[in-house]
Amino acid sequence: MAPTGFTALFLVLGLVVSAAYGNTVIDTQCSMLSNNATSNNTSAFTLTITPETLTDNSKYTVHLNGSSNFTAILQALSESNQVGNWSSGNSDCNGSPLFANTTDINATWTSANESSVVIRAHISKGNETIVLEKTLNRASTVPTTVPPTTNITTNANATTVTSNNSNTTANSHVTGTTATTVTHSTAKPTNDGSAVQASHLTMAFIQILGLLTITSKCLS
Repeated sequence: MAPTGFTALFLVLGLVVSAAYGNTVIDTQCSMLSNNATSNNTSAFTLTITPETLTDNSKYTVHLNGSSNFTAILQALSESNQVGNWSSGNSDCNGSPLFANTTDINATWTSANESSVVIRAHISKGNETIVLEKTLNRASTVPTTVPPTTNITTNANATTVTSNNSNTTANSHVTGTTATTVTHSTAKPTNDGSAVQASHLTMAFIQILGLLTITSKCLS
């Protein structure tokens, strides 16, 4: 019975130590969130987010790929606050999923109702700490272009100039546009002059007839 009791005791101690060690490892890995980037070696990693436009209550696939083993923590931040929900990860660092010893990560994040979100990846590789991030924005709204309303004011000023050719000029002024219409008309000669001339000829003819009549009486 004694060996069995000691064996059980060692098993319990082993579990406690293992759990404590595991928690210590996780705590150490989670401390990456408070570390600044120590390397600019971002070319060794690729971070993509699908889809790329932010909408409410939508699922997004976050893909992080590296050339060799790494540990990473993913965050979704809006105004420095964690937003949305993650549905994958080996462990959890205060709401952010942790992925240990991997070369490829596919995580799912569900949005809430933010106007802009930064997806950030804290990466630990050897002694290097690398930070990658991408911003999700809402689709820009293109305003509908409405043609401007043009108010047209028409001022009609008609000026008539009478001359031998009876030229009449009408000018119409339209805001932004000037249109000039010139109408030429040739006045027909009137019959006043002909009537006067006929009257004079008639009077002269009557006078001649009178003179001839008087002359003829005198001679007779």
